[in-house]
Amino acid sequence: MRPIIVALGTLALVTACSSGSPVPSTSPSDNGATYTYASTSYGVTPGLGGQPLPIPTSRSTEQSVITTNAGFGGMHGLIQIARTPIGSARKLTSYEYYAMPNDNGVSQFEEVAARGVTDFASGKERFVENGTLTFTKPFVVVELPFSAGRTWSRSAAYDGTTDETSQHPANLHLSGRTVFNADGSHSSAGSGEELGKVFNGSTVLASDGAYHDQFRLGSCRQKLDVGVPVMKSGAYVIPYATSAKGCSSAPTPVATTLPDWYPGGALPPSPLRSANASDMGAAAIPASCGVAPSIATRGEKIVVTVTEFNPLGNVNHSVETSYYATGIGLVCSEVETISQEYALQPPVYEGRGVIHTVRRLIGYTKGSTVGAPLGFGGVLQPRAVIVGVGGARVP
Repeated sequence: MRPIIVALGTLALVTACSSGSPVPSTSPSDNGATYTYASTSYGVTPGLGGQPLPIPTSRSTEQSVITTNAGFGGMHGLIQIARTPIGSARKLTSYEYYAMPNDNGVSQFEEVAARGVTDFASGKERFVENGTLTFTKPFVVVELPFSAGRTWSRSAAYDGTTDETSQHPANLHLSGRTVFNADGSHSSAGSGEELGKVFNGSTVLASDGAYHDQFRLGSCRQKLDVGVPVMKSGAYVIPYATSAKGCSSAPTPVATTLPDWYPGGALPPSPLRSANASDMGAAAIPASCGVAPSIATRGEKIVVTVTEFNPLGNVNHSVETSYYATGIGLVCSEVETISQEYALQPPVYEGRGVIHTVRRLIGYTKGSTVGAPLGFGGVLQPRAVIVGVGGARVP
């Protein structure tokens, strides 16, 4: 069974699960400011029989450049952050767009849109992907001015499109759209051509946890359905069915029930995804961040907890701790992601995986304040005008 999930590739890494941006700062947000971050990731993944397998440590460096008074679609006066990896074989650039509406003296630094392009070669094959994303419920990074004890929701919703092509030998062209809701439910649909065969498919995860996936490539058609748990012989079970038609190497279709593995009871959690942020106040930046004392030693500590449920066999829980230094912005974020995976059909891996990611500021330069629409000099003065994102909004 090949699920058709129209992911946004580049964008998925920098939007709804973004690890933070250089701004906001308590000093002027400079047009042309440049930030360089180093990221390190390591951990373990579930193996056969639940035995953990180590994940090789990976390192990367990324440059972020700020442009103020930017526009996207019908929106104006935005902050644009362009992200580009340094030393990567892939030509990958993503652009995030932020605004800062004000409500009764509290400003929300929120991401409202993003776009990205990936271009890389693997052997004789070249892949190019373009995507755009607009938040229908903005992704709130922080609330300002900082205030210890304040909490807010990080549950965002977005509507995105992607277009992917590859040259010989795959000759793939795929266009798709993904609609992701704040409660974790989502739908995706895509179509195109692969190896000269027509390709289309869709996935739907409903708010109650029911999942449907259908896929077609040429004459081959496959479907997967995971239902909401039902009572059978005094215990809850999960309806599970696959079907295939016209496929040369498809697995044998099944229509069965699975033992109810859902944590916390018989039914999926509601909502399927929850994300909440808390301002913990000013704190010392821990040594584990690796931020040079010459850059910063203290920052506002923001903690974000996220739990996400997937009826295909896993529950993810993450805790992100970020530090925003006065006059600079984000200087460090530490993320611990715990994934509990369950085997729906052998020999799928099952067990517990843990991934640690540390993103730290290693250098930055300030740009020119000429033309900057935002002023942070102690009192925030948001002036971005948002139109058409979650309703008209004028700060």
